[in-house]
Amino acid sequence: MKKGNICVLIGCMLLLMATAALAATIVWSGEGANSNWSTSGNWVGGTVPTSTDDVKVLDTTPQSTSTVNDFIGGGPEEVSSMLLGNSMTLNVDETFTVTDIIQVQGSVTVNGDKPLIGNKLRIINGSLAYSGSAQVQVSE
Repeated sequence: MKKGNICVLIGCMLLLMATAALAATIVWSGEGANSNWSTSGNWVGGTVPTSTDDVKVLDTTPQSTSTVNDFIGGGPEEVSSMLLGNSMTLNVDETFTVTDIIQVQGSVTVNGDKPLIGNKLRIINGSLAYSGSAQVQVSE
């Protein structure tokens, strides 16, 4: 293999590793002063999720209500994937997009007047209910 081809191959490998390193799984702790997603104390490790992150919100925390508010610095509220579980409520105060899959495990209620938008929806041994004018929009 020529030296130029090896450099291109190494460059591609580094780019793939850097892209994979950007995504993280962010877990709701519910230990903050309120139920807002923008409160770092509500997330394990104090890291508020970003658009590339996978999010897990399970009712094993002090607060079983999680409120999607303006949590990504004024930009579009978006995460890569989301797992909602056990008996919990998700308040959607801002239009919220999940670019991959929304998974529901257990009894989950979506509350609010803004849409929760996802590419796919999978309900695993549970139910999804709506309160207020809440809606979940999925493309698949």
